[in-house]
Amino acid sequence: MPRLKHLLFQAAAVVIGLVLALVLVEIALRIARWPGPPLLSGRLETRHHSPPSRPDFRDRGSPLREEKPAGVFRIVVVGDSFAWGAGVLPQDAYPDRMGDELQRRARRAASSPAFEVVNFSRPGWNTTQELGALARWFDRLAPDLLVLGYCLNDAEPHQRRELARLRRDVHPRQPETAVERVLYARSAVFRLVFHRADNVRMRRATAAYYHRFYVDGQPTWEATRSALAEMRDLAASRGAPFVLVVFPIFDSQLDHRYRYHALHETVTAAAAELGIDAVDLLPRYLGIDARRLALDPFLDAHPSELAHRIAAMAILEELEQRALLPEGEPSEESGVEGTVQAFE
Repeated sequence: MPRLKHLLFQAAAVVIGLVLALVLVEIALRIARWPGPPLLSGRLETRHHSPPSRPDFRDRGSPLREEKPAGVFRIVVVGDSFAWGAGVLPQDAYPDRMGDELQRRARRAASSPAFEVVNFSRPGWNTTQELGALARWFDRLAPDLLVLGYCLNDAEPHQRRELARLRRDVHPRQPETAVERVLYARSAVFRLVFHRADNVRMRRATAAYYHRFYVDGQPTWEATRSALAEMRDLAASRGAPFVLVVFPIFDSQLDHRYRYHALHETVTAAAAELGIDAVDLLPRYLGIDARRLALDPFLDAHPSELAHRIAAMAILEELEQRALLPEGEPSEESGVEGTVQAFE
């Protein structure tokens, strides 16, 4: 009997301790006004529903209003919100940084040609929409080199209803039962646990969402491959090299926790089968804290200003290694070797 009383006393002490700990945590969370919004919003890029033939040049000025100047080596970068520069200033987007760097080199080397990088992009475009816009304006653009910035969600459909159906599980869950609603309204501890659990669920759902597009025979992936082949042929018909640049998703640390390694391999393998030069930027970001690379860490996976800088210099380095840029008089400062490492 004394032993039973001792065990009951210990159990009661544990329960009281847990209750007191929860009360203290509740008080601390209320003082700190935490938690706020979910740690992962589940936001994916909104597909644009206006005519796909209209790029958005922001305040850069449109190159479509006049012919390309004589003697200019023009690089056209086609892309979606990554290239457009969502969340950063226009001049910080990686195509604009590429143009600035090339112009600096041209000024340092008198024999270098004049360079121009056209940011031909619009938030929400997928690859088939990019092809439609490019085909319409290709002759006016007259690129000497075509670069496609590819994001792993570019194999999505753009139809509103289909997207809503596919994205149903990647959005934050709301309290559903009466008990959940009461606890959510009155307990900061419950809200914290609720958001943490939903964050795990959304991460898994988002990874599954992306992976479903890259299954052989999946219609949107087949349409994407066809669009890539048509871009290749369009560029070749005008004598312009075509390079595909694959971006990572900045929604997690880019190490063993990154869920999309296989998708990078799928895209680059498809490019190889189509005879398209491909640059995978994932290795360029390894070892860098993802909180420095995302626009809003784990909430908005668009690249930060730092991620744009790294992309710009990495792409230029790859173009140089492939001898796709016209050679000018080299100078001691003209190379980009080691520039990416300097940002880390």
